[in-house]
This record gives sequence, structure tokens and C-alpha cells, in this order.
Amino acid sequence: LYSHITMDLSLFLSPFVLLLTALIVIGILKVVTVLHHIYFYWRNKGVPYLPDSLSTGMMGWKLFLRRITFSDYCKYLYNHFPNAKYIGIMDFATPAVLLRDPELIRDVMVRDFEHFPDHRSFVDESVEPLFGKNIFSLRGDRWKEMRNTLSPSFTASKMKFMFDLISKCSHDFVDYLIDHPEICDAIEMKGAFRRYTNDVIATAAFGISVNSMKDQNNEFYTRGVEATKFSAGLLAIVKFMFIRICPSFCKSIGLTVFSSDTSKFFKKIVEETIRTRKEQGIVRPDMIHLLMQAQNKEGTSVHKMTLDDIVSQAFIFFLAGFDTSSTLMCFVAHELAVNQDIQDRLRKEVQQYLTEGNDEISYESLSKMSYMDLIISETLRKYPPVIFIDRLCVKGYELPLSQPGCKNVIVEPNSVLMFPVYALHHDPEYFPNPDKFDPERFSDENKDNILPYTYLPFGHGPRKCIGNRFALMETKILIAHLLLKFTLKTTEKTIEPIVFDKREFALQPVGGFWIGLEKRETNFLLVLKMSIFVPNKVYLRGILLHYFIQKKSAAEEHRILVQTYGDNALSDTTCRDWFRRFKNNDFELEDKERSGAPKKFQDKELEQLLDEDPSQTLSELGKILQVDESTVSKRLKGLGMIQKQGHWVPYELKPRDVERRFGTCELLLQRQKRKGVIAFRLYWTIVLSIVAVILAIYYYLSRKDSNVFQKHGIPHVKEYFLLERTWKLCTRAKSFADMIKEMYNAHSDAKYIGAFDFTRLIVVIRDPELIKFVAIKHFDAFPDHLFFGNETQDPLFGTNLLALRGDKWRDIRTLLSPAFTASKMWTMFQLISECAVNFSEYLLNVPSDKRVMEMKDIFTRYSNDAIASCAFADTIKIREEIGITRPDVIQLLMDSRSKREPGRELTILNITSQAFIFFIAGFDSSSTLMSFVAHEIAINPDIQEKLQNEIDKILEDTNGKPSYEAINGMKYLNAVINEALRKYPVQPMTDRVCVKDFELPSTLPNVKPYLVKEGTIFFIPIYALQHDPKYFPEPDKFKPERFFDKGDNFNAYYPFGLGPRMCIGNRFALLETRVMLFHLLARCQLKPCEKTSTSVKFQKGGFSMRMKGGFWLSIVPRENAHPTVVKTNQSGQFQISK
Repeated sequence: LYSHITMDLSLFLSPFVLLLTALIVIGILKVVTVLHHIYFYWRNKGVPYLPDSLSTGMMGWKLFLRRITFSDYCKYLYNHFPNAKYIGIMDFATPAVLLRDPELIRDVMVRDFEHFPDHRSFVDESVEPLFGKNIFSLRGDRWKEMRNTLSPSFTASKMKFMFDLISKCSHDFVDYLIDHPEICDAIEMKGAFRRYTNDVIATAAFGISVNSMKDQNNEFYTRGVEATKFSAGLLAIVKFMFIRICPSFCKSIGLTVFSSDTSKFFKKIVEETIRTRKEQGIVRPDMIHLLMQAQNKEGTSVHKMTLDDIVSQAFIFFLAGFDTSSTLMCFVAHELAVNQDIQDRLRKEVQQYLTEGNDEISYESLSKMSYMDLIISETLRKYPPVIFIDRLCVKGYELPLSQPGCKNVIVEPNSVLMFPVYALHHDPEYFPNPDKFDPERFSDENKDNILPYTYLPFGHGPRKCIGNRFALMETKILIAHLLLKFTLKTTEKTIEPIVFDKREFALQPVGGFWIGLEKRETNFLLVLKMSIFVPNKVYLRGILLHYFIQKKSAAEEHRILVQTYGDNALSDTTCRDWFRRFKNNDFELEDKERSGAPKKFQDKELEQLLDEDPSQTLSELGKILQVDESTVSKRLKGLGMIQKQGHWVPYELKPRDVERRFGTCELLLQRQKRKGVIAFRLYWTIVLSIVAVILAIYYYLSRKDSNVFQKHGIPHVKEYFLLERTWKLCTRAKSFADMIKEMYNAHSDAKYIGAFDFTRLIVVIRDPELIKFVAIKHFDAFPDHLFFGNETQDPLFGTNLLALRGDKWRDIRTLLSPAFTASKMWTMFQLISECAVNFSEYLLNVPSDKRVMEMKDIFTRYSNDAIASCAFADTIKIREEIGITRPDVIQLLMDSRSKREPGRELTILNITSQAFIFFIAGFDSSSTLMSFVAHEIAINPDIQEKLQNEIDKILEDTNGKPSYEAINGMKYLNAVINEALRKYPVQPMTDRVCVKDFELPSTLPNVKPYLVKEGTIFFIPIYALQHDPKYFPEPDKFKPERFFDKGDNFNAYYPFGLGPRMCIGNRFALLETRVMLFHLLARCQLKPCEKTSTSVKFQKGGFSMRMKGGFWLSIVPRENAHPTVVKTNQSGQFQISK
């Protein structure tokens, strides 16, 4: 056994275990420090901030785990504080400011640009030079120098030079689609447009001629696809974040954002391009040429241009053009396919400038296409290329107030400012009906309605995207050429409205961009369109036959005829009818003579029509078949066809359709089940991990001071496992009162004992003299209550008298005290009595089958009426307008508003907060006291009889008009209420917080005094003291007589607390209780019922005193009620002496 113990100890004390333990502790401390920084940084600065709670903190995890889209997260942050100019957030552990106000955005982006000249760096250039050295990532003077070098590449003259190169790529792209109609029925446009942008950048920036539509797997394109996958997938995001957080470690292990093959490829391309241009003397006014000139430039420079610098600029230009521009084209194409009227209008504009430009689109004509500009602008608004734009603060900057009541904020260097582009573009205040695609909002008539700096697709100021002109030009060219050759249409795979993919940080639809391209016939129609004659029916039927031979559809031909002849074109129904004839080998174009006999048709004819277009109405089918609607309807019923969502479908599915649908459902269910299981496991893994970390942090924090009491020889309550007492309370193993009593009895000889409240030290005082010593004599060291809320988050509860601290508490206490003097109680007596009489009369007249009642419920109704009558009879507005003055809490607060010095004025919120806590205390606490008193009276008939005798005597002496002094002076009634407060105190415990170091006397003989540190919490166990047999013999017995002759033992009686922090409203609570019991017992008898529990058992869980099962009693009229009460019952009137 000894050897085993020695071996176990040696293993526990081994260097590896000690090192591992040290690392875990350091890691936990680091996590705690970071979490504290995250949650308290902006809170301490007094601005609106997120995360401000656990629920808002989970939003970041939902984004990380792809439960919400990045755009939804942007809108969530933006809309959380709708009245704030900015809010504080955290970018990991870096403070960040989210700007909402357009004027403030203008100041940061333009006016005070010198404070915010940089973007935050996502990747260190030493780890990833391909990404870290580009113009987007560069900072300071290096960025300025690179910006000045590249700016000439994107002037209007350079765009004009590149126009022909881009136009050729566009023609090649469109020609390929014309030559391959088989792919046009449903084409995924993102893949297609990326091939086009790949070719454009290859020729415009690298001088390489590529046709990615023909050469599907060219290396230039495949490398681009690979490069854009760096942010796709959870593992890729984790890798990206890891590189950003730990650049040095990633550099040491060779972990990079892009693969080495991709980096080598682009470096090789640029290197070969530079070498070829130098050797052959080629000069092209493009980006690489300008970078080559800067490399060879002599003189002073911030940074000597290297090959890596050139490669990095070329790569970011390629990456932005390859992915971002193609995404813009996809959204434009999608909206044109969905909105055919907008597409037709744009096509007319393109055709107009095509005619003016000799059948070719020129740079000048493209620049004049105003409606094209409107569509591109609206697309960039609805689907901006980036969700957020950022700026990095390089020197301190003072922001204005975020909203009234907040503080000015100094943004410190290295703080990040973020501009929620997507949320601004979708704010109804700036863009009404933001989800609607409406190009007209950017028209000359409406563009002045757009507030500056609310539209930021490419950013603004000196850091505005340098390549935006290039991106817009290549987009316009392609869209123009596409519309000339094709009509863009939706397909079965087109999703409208678009649902964004939660796995992507950029805007990408779920399932991709699927669009159909229908080739347009222009040459044959152009001749027809130039004719001025009005065609007759036979001529138009000849055109139909022409296109039927070319294998066009009836719907397609109808659209062509409408475009050519307008109102003179044949109807869609007529076109379908003639195409049906042609299919039946009937090519006679003249009208046939009618015999006059009713038209007959075969079911096959009707089925053929429905196969062509199942959405046709009965009227349309009748016209084609030349019969009435009723005939068609009967035949459809005979075929078993019904109409669903505007389409004729079989009433019963065919076996193969049923089988197919079952198969699809099973596949979807299996897929969803797999997703659900994976998501469930991942979710609970994360939740349990977080809980484990929190418990570990708590355990460490709670145990760091666990030996404090033991060190000073102070008896203390031990927990045998983590959060033992909290666990018992939450699992309802014990009531709060029983837990207080158990803690109190743990060490019966000590004046005070130690305990822990989560991670805080607690001193539980057991000695009444010491309680007075702390709560009264040395009140200056213990003036405050422990508060569980936050004044900023919950001002209604956080600014009331109970929660206030220090001078604020003294100020409000002094102000409110006059509202609860004896004279004010005398004034309120009549109002309370009226409520009590009405209450008692109502209970007296309740039907006999409804006399069993839950007393807590009915007493809350009485206390509600009493408080409403005494404190809320008139609103502030009514009192001020009419000049009403009432001697109550609200009147005192109103009177003091104008008398207080500047800086200490009372607001409506302050007044509301005091009224609210007065209502809560009176509504719940007083009704609970009444419930316990009623219960004890009902189960103790002798006490009820004595009490009713005393009440009858008062009625006799006052001739049925009880006065304030008479009820207040009832000795036995007061004893009953006091005994109820002893046995069932409203609050089982009260507390104090130590605000300065204080030395307590010895808790036990031979134990030194204990120096209490600032912030220590003191518990006064009211319930336990009032149930201590040492002070109250037979504490579980209800004995009102013990209060007839109060001795020294009553020093342990604190139902309303003690000292300056004693409950300010205790007189009011006692008065409304006395008056209610007086009038109730004068008229009624309280009796136990089947639901009444003779032995009181407290409800487990919660902090207040509640009887398990409720307070159930039977209320019956008194048989021997005093004559004055009987007379009152008959007359319905009751007088109260003033």
C-alpha cells in the first residue's frame, strides 16, 4: 500500500504533470483576462456596446458556426441600438467601433482621414507576402506611395485603352454561348462569368491571351478558383484566423493562406511578363508597366520596389476582378432575369446606342448608357461587394456622444472602426423598401434623395477601391453584349428571392446563380420591323410557319411578333392553336369554312394543349378548341385533372410519380437527419466545453481565497462539491429559508462565520449585538446593499431606493422619508380603509360554491388597489395641468424636481423607478404577509376569536366608525402581525456591503479580530435569528402573546431590517395589513379547507417566502358580526372616522 501511494504521489508531482497544470492555469487566466476585457472595455467607457449579455455574445458564435449569414449579423449589430451614432464592439480582443451615422462616417473616411488612413491587416506580410504586400493591406507612407504609383493605371484614358481588349473577351464569351446552345437552358453564371473575368484580367493586366470558355482547364483559371477558396469552409476560416492571431508561429511551421503552388504560379507569370517586356521593348500602359517603372526609378523612396511587391499588386487586382466583379455580374444577370420589364428597357437602350455606333458598342456609347448605370448602382446597393468596410485608428480621436446620456469616447490607436455597408444599404430610412430592386432610386430625379455616405459599395475617400472603374466597365460591356444576343430568363433552379449562403462571408446565394439564356433572332425581324404596312392574318400565319420550320416554340414566336408588330401581333392563344395545327400536318393558312355544327374534339387534343402549357384557363382552352368553358370543364373532370396554384395537374399521381416523391422525401429526411445529428453533437460539444471552462474558472477563482477564513481561525461553511449551495437551490433540494437556517446553525458558538457567494467572500453575522454594531453604529462602513442588476441596462430597477448606493441613496432617502411619517399614514388611512371595505364586502357576497380561495391571489388584488389609490391616483401630467396636490411619494418627487441644484435634477425615469419599487414591495411583500397571517388565524380558531372580540370592541367604542388611532392601537392585532413577521419574515435574509476596510471583533475566544476587506459582503440571517430558540422559545409555534412583553431577546427581531437602511415603507405595509384584517374579520370567518396545509412547508427554489401548494382557505360570513357591520352590509355604506 505504501509503495502504491508513493508511486501515485510521484506521478502527480512529476515535471510533466506540473508543467501541464501550470499551462492549464495560465491558459484559464488568459481566457478570463480576455473575457473581462471583451465584456467591460466599452461598458466602462459608457457607450452602447455588444456583447452586453450572454444572448448577444452568442451571436458571434452563431456567425462562427455558420448559423446565421454574415449580412444578417451586420444588420443585427446595426439595428441593436437604432438611436446610437455608433456602438462599441470587439473584433476578437481588439476594441472596434461600429459607425451608424452618415455624417460621422464622412468625418472618418474623408475629413479626418489622417487619423484613420489604414485598413486593419488580416495577414502579416512576412507570413503571406502574396496577400500582405498588396495595396489593400499596406499602411502609412508605403500605401501612399503605392497608391500614387497605381492611380494612373485606372484613369479614363487607360480605361479607354483597355476597352477594346475587354470588348474582345466579351465577344469571345458571347460567341461561345451562341455556338453551344445546349448549355444555355440552365447555366450557373458564377462559373461562367469567372471565366470571362479571368480572361479580361489575363489580357488587361498580364498581357496573356486566354479563352477560358474554350480552354476550360487552363492554369490561369484553375489557380484563380483555388485562390478564391481561402475563405470557404469552416477549416479554411479557422486557418485564416489562426494565421491572423499567431503570425510568428505560422511562419515557423510554413502555414500560409494560399498554397505554395499558387504563389509560385503568379510569381512566375509576372516574372516572365516583365522579362519579355524588357527583352522585346514592349510597352503597355497598364499596372505592371507602371510598377516596372517604379522599380527602376532612382531617388528617395519609402520602400524599394521588389518582385514580390509587383506580384502582390497584380495578384490582388486579379483576385478582386476574378471573384468580386464576377459576383456583381451574377447579381445583375439575376435581377434582369427576374425583372423582364427592366431587362427589356435596358435592351432598348443598348440597341439605341448600337445603331448610333454602326452596329458596335464603343467606349463613348457605353459611357452614355444611363439606364445601365442605374441598374449597376442599384445592384451594388442591394448586393454590395463587401459587408463591412474598416479603418484603423493611428492616433487618438474623440468621437461625439453616441446618444443622449452617454459619454464622449476617445478612440485609441490600433482600435478598428467598422462601416456596416450592407446594413446602411438596407436601412429603410435611407432606402425605402430596401429589398425591392428599383433602379429608379438612382435616377436624376431621385438621386438627390440619397443621403451622402449611406451608399458605399466601393468605400469612400482616399481609401476608395482603386479599381472600381475597371470593374464597372467590364461588367457593363458583358451585360450589353449578352442582352443583344440573348434573353435572360429564370429556370427551375433559380431561387427568388435569393437566400444567402451561411458558409460564405461574401454575398453568395444558396445553390448558385442559375439562369437560362434564350437566343434572340434579330436579322429577320429587323427587315420586318422596318416595314410600314399592317400585316394581315395570313401574312402573320406565314411567319408562324417560318419559325415552326426553324423549330421555335409558340411562346417564343409570340414574343417575337409582339416585339415586331406590337398590337397587330397574333395573340398567344392563336399562336399556340396554329402551332398545334402545324404539328398535325395541317399547313393550310387560310380560314376554313365552318359547317355550323358544334365543334368536337378528342381528349388527346386537350391533353396536348395542357402538355404545352398547363397554366391555360378554361376560357383560353375553350377558344382554342372552339367550345364553351363548361364543355372543357366536364372533359377535364373526366380526365381526372384539377387546378392547383394556377396549373392543371392529375388529381391522382401516377405510380412512378408517387414513387419518385417518396424517394425524394426519404432522401431529404435522411439528409436533414444527418445534418441534425451533426449539428446537435457539435452544438452540445461547444456548450459543454464552454460550461466546463466557466466552471473551471469559477473553481479557480473561488478556491484562490478558500483558505482565508481557515487562516484566520474563523469557522466557515464548507462545500463538498462545486457550487453545492447553488445546486441545491436551483434543483429545489431545499428552500432558501432552510438554507439560511442551515448556514446559521453550522457553528452555534461563533459570532460570525465565513462562506462564499459564488466567488465572493461572505461574512454571516450571528450575534445580534454585532449586527447592531455593523448596521447602526458603524453604518458608514456598511451603507450599501448588494445589487444584482445594472443601472444602465435596467434603469427602472437600477435607480430605485433599494438599489442606489452612497450619496445617491442618501439623497433619495432624505427626499422620500417625509412620505412615510405618521401624519402621512393618517392621511392615507381613509383611502386604504375604502379599499379594505370594498374588498371585504366583495368577499362577503361571493357565492357559497366559490368560497374556497387562494389567499395570495386575492390579497395581491387588495394591495394593488391600495397602492394605486395612495400613490398613483393621478399622473404627473394631470397633476401639473389641473394643479392637484396629494401628500404622497409622487408629489414629493415632483416638488423636489425644481428645487434641486444643477446636475442633481430628478428625471421622469427617477420618479418612475421609486414609484415602481414602492408598487412591487407593496404588491408582493404585503400580500405575502397578509397570506401568512390569514393562514395562522384560520388554523388557530382561538386566536381568530380573540382577534374578532378585539375588533368588535373597537366597533362598539367607535359606533362602527373605526379611526386611525383606534386600529393602530389594537394590541392583539399588532401582536398577531408581529408574530407572523417573526415566523415568516418577508425577506429571509438582508445584506450589507463593506465599502472600506473594517476590523471585526473576535468571532470565538482565542481567535484574533478579523480585518474585513473592502467589497466583502455581510449576510444578516433574519429567518434563522427569528427561529433561534435562544431568542424565541418554541420558535415553530405561533404565539402572538410573546409580543405583549418585549424583552432583550427581541434584539434579534428584524422583519424590516434595521438601521438607516431599514425598509422605508414598513409603516405603510403594516397599516394596509391592519386595516385589511380589521374589516375582513369584522365580516368574515376564515376556515381551513381540504387544500389547507396545517404544517407549513416552504416552496423550494427562489429567494422569497412562499407556501408550497399555495394559501388555500374558505371564507364564510360571520354569524355573530357586530350590529354596526350588519347595518353597513344592509345599507351598503360604511363611515370611517377621520
